[in-house]
Amino acid sequence: GWDKTDAYVVCKQMGFPDLEPIAYSGDDFGVATGPVVYSDVDCSGWENYLIECQKKNYLEITCSYTTVAGVMCADDCSDGDVRLVGGETRSEGPVVYSDVDCSGW
Repeated sequence: GWDKTDAYVVCKQMGFPDLEPIAYSGDDFGVATGPVVYSDVDCSGWENYLIECQKKNYLEITCSYTTVAGVMCADDCSDGDVRLVGGETRSEGPVVYSDVDCSGW
């Protein structure tokens, strides 16, 4: 399941490698919207990008929008291909993956 190691990789990808992440699962930040791209993410911690972690892709996913992963980091989103949305601040919420940078969202 989604854990602190997975959250660490998300924070590292967003430019916060030295922060202690908090991993959330379920609907802690509300119900997600948009396509679910990955499920059963299992990072080892060495990865620099979420895409490098073990995971199921969208063709194998059976989860619902109420079981999305979330992360809390300490700073704002930086350009990259993941973003946290739906939380009280821009540094927490469900993980959203896109091939566009944060400035385009």
